[in-house]
Amino acid sequence: MKSETRVREDLGRRIRERRKKLGMTQAQLCGDYMTRNMLSRIETGNANPSLETLLFISQKLKMPPSFFLCRDSKEEAEYSKITKIKEARRMLGMSQYKKCTDICSELPSDDDEVSFIIATARIMWAVSVFDKGELSEALSHLDAATTALHQTVYMYSEMQSQIKLIRSMIASLSKGAVLSAEELPRLAPLFFEKDRFLYITALATDGFPAEIITHGTVYRSHLDAKALMSESRYKEAIPLLEGVYKEAGDSYTRYFALLDLEIACKEAEDYRSAYEYAALRMELNTKYSI
Repeated sequence: MKSETRVREDLGRRIRERRKKLGMTQAQLCGDYMTRNMLSRIETGNANPSLETLLFISQKLKMPPSFFLCRDSKEEAEYSKITKIKEARRMLGMSQYKKCTDICSELPSDDDEVSFIIATARIMWAVSVFDKGELSEALSHLDAATTALHQTVYMYSEMQSQIKLIRSMIASLSKGAVLSAEELPRLAPLFFEKDRFLYITALATDGFPAEIITHGTVYRSHLDAKALMSESRYKEAIPLLEGVYKEAGDSYTRYFALLDLEIACKEAEDYRSAYEYAALRMELNTKYSI
């Protein structure tokens, strides 16, 4: 059993380490509640805080009082893990993928929950940079997600399906051709909105009912434009395609809208615009070549 002195020293050390980790000075922690001298005595193990003081310190340092009263290093590590996982999930919810993975890097790599959070963050990060047209960076995040996924049993098939879909979309952009029906995943992707996945499916599948995609979205507008093009109504399709190209928030939709713009303008005998869109497409072909 720990001596009273050792208990005070461990409590003080945890308070000091937590305060410094948060970048907080003694004065900032004390506020108007207690003196710096008193806090210094607590942190060095020369004084025991009252229950009220411990509750105050815990609130300021954003840790439960029980953390500072841990019996051993194992219990302390478990509390630290719980706190870091909670913060990692918070960063993930805020789309702060780097901060999320940095926090997870401080935790055991063989932990199922940690690996699942890393895999999720890396996939979402991959989607984010893919939508900006950064294909090589997206692939590196997918590689990291795959590594993490092999260390967890959570939602393995669903996550693998998402990784496969993004890899296929990257390959299709690199080739300048839409996905084939055979490349579509059997499981609905976790990190794409429903309309976006239906749109990807529609581009890959003949006879897909575009009506089930929400009216007014860029995805529906692109499919409506393609329907007009199939009826040789190219001049009517062009404004829709221009809207899609300008408003779409992802590289996949913008690229294939641009491809159709080039075709529609050429068929409408607007050769100047067709040339301009062809030049833009060729720039993207170079960028997406991986």
